[in-house]
Amino acid sequence: MANVVVTGGSGRIGVELVKRLIRGGDIVTVIDLKHGDIEGVKYLTARLSEIKELKDVDIVYHLAASIDYKASRGELKKKNIEPTEQLLKLCKGCQQFIFMSTTSVYNESSESITETTPLQPYSNYGWSKLECEALINNSGIPYTILRSSQVYGPDFEEGYASFLKHLQSGDMRIFGKGDNYIPLVHINDLIDALILVRMNKYAMNQTFNVDGGYAKTQMQFMGLAARLLGVEPPAGRMEPGMAKILGVLTGKGGRIAEYTDKLTMNRRISIGKISRIGFRPKVDLEQGMKEVIDAFRKRGIIK
Repeated sequence: MANVVVTGGSGRIGVELVKRLIRGGDIVTVIDLKHGDIEGVKYLTARLSEIKELKDVDIVYHLAASIDYKASRGELKKKNIEPTEQLLKLCKGCQQFIFMSTTSVYNESSESITETTPLQPYSNYGWSKLECEALINNSGIPYTILRSSQVYGPDFEEGYASFLKHLQSGDMRIFGKGDNYIPLVHINDLIDALILVRMNKYAMNQTFNVDGGYAKTQMQFMGLAARLLGVEPPAGRMEPGMAKILGVLTGKGGRIAEYTDKLTMNRRISIGKISRIGFRPKVDLEQGMKEVIDAFRKRGIIK
């Protein structure tokens, strides 16, 4: 049993993590602007900048972040970097600081991406996470950093709902050649990784990639989703640059650019390092996407 603080604990990832921590017997405090309703959890409804003291905390899971793809570096400095810096000042006596980073700290690569691959964030969001990693590395607090691939699951409607709707309507396009690898991880496997590194001596002061291990290309992913929906896979093609231009013309430039990059960038994420301490993804992509589609249909999000 440990005293655990979870920032962003009322978000989609945070809620699932908090449930697992509570089931494991931990005493959990959530810091979030949104008040949750998990029994036995203490909620501090506040910004991190408003928290002046954290007492008797063993472990901190820092999940809270702005993921605004359109935000400038200045905005993300205020929303992501400065709050992390403030939180670290309150955690000097903590036994472990676990940080949710992102595979967006890497750019495209023709090789499998490991933790030693050169860091070249392709977005301001990725840049802000990398800056946070540097603060954590230099804090003197025992830490673990998890660089997560794009998370999916029944509650992750943003992006996936639009993608599935376009597949159903027949107006989805393959971007470019479609042979690029898309990094994805199911929410359950990500939570397993977050629990695995908790007070794990082999995870202390280490950085790990977390991915579902699917190694699926864009075309394979679209084909699988189309089959589960009972529709034909996309046949038409569009260059990524044209998709971004159309996004700007329709007033959805930031969002379209984000989704286009996620679908078209070639990033095959290696999980060799974290597998050596026991991480094994359990949810295969077909099972996970069927779960998503069933949940979306039940809620009336897709047909």
